[in-house]
Amino acid sequence: MKKCIALVVCASMVFSLALSGCGKKTDEAAGKDADSNTQESGTQDDTGNSDESGDWVTLDGKSSQDGKNVMLTVVTHPLTCKSADGKVLATGMHPELILSDDARKSYPKLSDTLNVLNEEWSITTRNAVSQYGYYREDDDLSGDSPYASEVTAEVIRFDDHLLSIKLSYYDYSGGVHPMHSVGSVNLDPVTGKEITLLDVLTDTKGAPEIIKKKLYAQYPDIIDEFESFSHTGDDENAGFVEMLTEKLDQDSITWMILPDGLGITFSPYEIASYAAGYLDIVLTYKDYPGLIQKAYISDEKTDIGSIVATKDADTESVEAEPIDYYDWEGEGEGLYVEISNPSWDQFNLTAYEDPYAKRIKLKKLTDEKSDWLDTDSWAYDNGFEVAHLPYSDGSYYYEATDPIEYDYMFSDLLVYDADGQNLLYDFNLYTLMNGPDDEKGKYSATTQYIRWAQIVDDVLFVSVGHNGYASVEPESSYIVAIDIHTNCVIWRSAPLVSNANNFKIVGDTIICGYGFTAEDDYIYLLDLSTGQTVERIKVRSGPDQFEVVGDTLYVATYNTAYTFKIEVSM
Repeated sequence: MKKCIALVVCASMVFSLALSGCGKKTDEAAGKDADSNTQESGTQDDTGNSDESGDWVTLDGKSSQDGKNVMLTVVTHPLTCKSADGKVLATGMHPELILSDDARKSYPKLSDTLNVLNEEWSITTRNAVSQYGYYREDDDLSGDSPYASEVTAEVIRFDDHLLSIKLSYYDYSGGVHPMHSVGSVNLDPVTGKEITLLDVLTDTKGAPEIIKKKLYAQYPDIIDEFESFSHTGDDENAGFVEMLTEKLDQDSITWMILPDGLGITFSPYEIASYAAGYLDIVLTYKDYPGLIQKAYISDEKTDIGSIVATKDADTESVEAEPIDYYDWEGEGEGLYVEISNPSWDQFNLTAYEDPYAKRIKLKKLTDEKSDWLDTDSWAYDNGFEVAHLPYSDGSYYYEATDPIEYDYMFSDLLVYDADGQNLLYDFNLYTLMNGPDDEKGKYSATTQYIRWAQIVDDVLFVSVGHNGYASVEPESSYIVAIDIHTNCVIWRSAPLVSNANNFKIVGDTIICGYGFTAEDDYIYLLDLSTGQTVERIKVRSGPDQFEVVGDTLYVATYNTAYTFKIEVSM
């Protein structure tokens, strides 16, 4: 059985399609009740403090405890998928946000945006429940619970400046744990457009340091985890600030403006281990005056329970069937294929000597050591592009989609022609990267995802890895070769050879590299035909990016910039 959980484990995919950003996250954890921040409408304010006055007001300033001024209704749609004999195979739920007639007239563009979100929530969850049901029936695990995919929404704030929606995700598709997390959608009601955290901050450059200091002060017992999750173990922990800066730029931070300040939540595994749980901080107006732009600070104390109603719809049935292809705009229909996982035992671990191969040797020319090398600046100074997907190699344009847990953990690779206009291939690599292993039926211990890809001579080479130590998942950080005509795996390299941002192919050699905190750091030369390791070269720290100009190889590592002369031999 080939299981493609990537179709929706990422409820976050909804927002990358409907809006750019919006706090896209999904995390593995032990239970769906772990989100301790869930609040009952009308009984608590956004900080979790009960209000004793009972006299909050609506947007127009009129008392509305009778519920007559409801502006928005959150409808929950339960789904169920049953077998022919009535057995429940999978369940799910998705939200629908419906503006009142008056609110729709006041905010027509917001209504359009909500309609898009509602459709994406519905399509994503229905597809998930349908395919979960199909796999659950195929698994024939009579003693296990039904599979499930749930997205729930809670309105935190709604006024002329901001509509804030807190999202909770829950997915279970077998295995030890379900996956769950929280996210947020923040919209401008007037324009209907997304508001990012960068939009509301007055000090965007200083915010990551502020967030770091607040986290460190509030959670001193897990500072070491913050450091390890940011790929650094140094005392100053500059890497953690860099990680927060990147998340801020990508709008992948769950945030809401609460009555007393800016609230931020990090889900399990996002910046610390699962055991750390959800990490909440509030940057209060009192402690951080001027952090939030005045336009987004509301003086009104609105009782959300008086202007937002909730409703449960009737349970709807969906059929158990595989989803062969789903592309929201229908582009490239019929090109979608899932790449299977024959076995992780297919790793090629031994050195290989082919007397006819066009080999390369690397002769070190320079190494410039520093405390920390800014790869972006290194690339700019040398006239390179920063290596990341999407990119074009001149023959094809590569784009990674369908994030699994976080918005960089992509599971699907789209390959277009060189100018990015015509979709040629759509490879779903979830099963290949995460299992089940066809021979042993096992799954990866942690989420693996696409790092880089390139097609050469009708073979797709993909760098696959996870974000963490080798001890967590030793069968990771490798390069796999796939025949683009048969969609079959040709070879896998040895594990722990490729976790850099890219790799380069020169002649019959793949140049890649691996390194991590407290682990060995090497440049690896792999045989293009077999994936076997030909040579490894020790470097001071983990490689980040490779570039080739003529016969010179440029390498950026965590703390050293190298150049090598490429010598080609037959």
